[in-house]
Amino acid sequence: MSSRVPAFLHRLSATARIRGAHSCTAQALFALLGTGSAHAGSSSLRAKYALATTNQFGYVDSHGSGYLDLPATQAIAPGRGLAAHVGRQWIEGNDAFACSDWKLGVTRNFDHGASLGLAWSGTDADDALYTNLHGRRIARGTVAPTLAQAS
Repeated sequence: MSSRVPAFLHRLSATARIRGAHSCTAQALFALLGTGSAHAGSSSLRAKYALATTNQFGYVDSHGSGYLDLPATQAIAPGRGLAAHVGRQWIEGNDAFACSDWKLGVTRNFDHGASLGLAWSGTDADDALYTNLHGRRIARGTVAPTLAQAS
């Protein structure tokens, strides 16, 4: 699969340009931590696209790389919600590092502004490319709790 970013995404990126982008590992972490919150009767589906206008950290000649983020939330009861995310990374000139990630989570919001969440995330990143020096796969699927307090 080519790491070339589809032409329609370049047009979408005109309003979402950023300097640099993140690896699947970082994106999975952001998706995992961002379990979101939902209010009774509410739902949302969004699309975000990040375009690297300079070289991505660690990748030579990678400007033009991108990340498509599709997050969704759905309230299932007052103070309780579901959150889902699917993302796709393209790294220009580095086809092997292209990968997808996903997350599914639940949240519970409390009256005093605190929220509790539990999410499972995963990725199809190549084990050989996303393994640290200690032999640990850094882009593996994981389950993680979150606890947040609104300011």
